[in-house]
Amino acid sequence: DTETSLAYASGSGKNISELLWQAAFHVSREGLVEGCSKNDVVQFRHWPNLTRLPVTPNTARICALLTRHPTSISLIPRILGIDRKEVHQVFNAAYSTGIVNTISRGPYSLSSETNAADIQPEPAQGRGLWNLLFAKISRL
Repeated sequence: DTETSLAYASGSGKNISELLWQAAFHVSREGLVEGCSKNDVVQFRHWPNLTRLPVTPNTARICALLTRHPTSISLIPRILGIDRKEVHQVFNAAYSTGIVNTISRGPYSLSSETNAADIQPEPAQGRGLWNLLFAKISRL
């Protein structure tokens, strides 16, 4: 299968998906990879090997959410209360390795003439919507 043949670059057994993750992780800017929209609903097929990859402080949380629940890319920062740039960096790295399954494509909200520099990241919230809902339910 193609995935297996791409998994090993040479006889040394080094996994090429690790190299793809590292490259995408380090060159990632605020935007998403070409062909993806912030409104796409995505899910990870499996966990990446985070012990061997560069990560952000919230990479494990992003992976945990996306391996369990298909989620819109734009909702991830709100659910986890983290910066959009960090989500895009992890998503772009995961997408480059082929572990992202796109459940549904959302409309492309950014036109080609929109600069990524003009996009302001959403502020990280100390208490996200999910935390507030859980707190409310626990008081019942």
